[in-house]
Amino acid sequence: MERIKPIDLERTPIRRAFRGYHRNTVDLLLGRASRTIEELLNEEQRLRAENERLKAELEQYRSLEATMKDALVLAQKAADETRAAAHKEAESILEKARLQARREQEDAAADIRRLNEEFQNLEREYRAFLGQYRSLLAQKLEELDRLIAGQTPAPAVRAAVAVPVDEESDAPTEEEAAVR
Repeated sequence: MERIKPIDLERTPIRRAFRGYHRNTVDLLLGRASRTIEELLNEEQRLRAENERLKAELEQYRSLEATMKDALVLAQKAADETRAAAHKEAESILEKARLQARREQEDAAADIRRLNEEFQNLEREYRAFLGQYRSLLAQKLEELDRLIAGQTPAPAVRAAVAVPVDEESDAPTEEEAAVR
């Protein structure tokens, strides 16, 4: 069906008839105008309803957008707080590790000092032992030189060289008596 336009109303020739205009032409024009107005009113009503529906939908989307923005802000805050907590935890762990490493270094340094002192003490004892051993060797060499030279041995050497007594008798054997 063809819609009537305002220009159609202006340009439609209405013939004059007895007592005014030609009735059939006016009726046809009014019928077309009535149908067009009715269609336009229906379309306006449909468009208004669609407009209301779209406004409500737009409001839902705006509400959803606001909710999503709020959720994103909260998620960002939570992420920032989590990140800050993780950094804080990491710093705490690093600080504990540094303290532990420092303690272990101090313990190791104390162990090294203690071992150095112990080593120095052992070295002093070793040198003292070597000195005593050298003195003892010198003394024994001197006694050996005197024995070789025919000198009488020192009492300690005589006691060391003493011949054991026969178990059956307390008297030394002839050989033992000769040595004495």
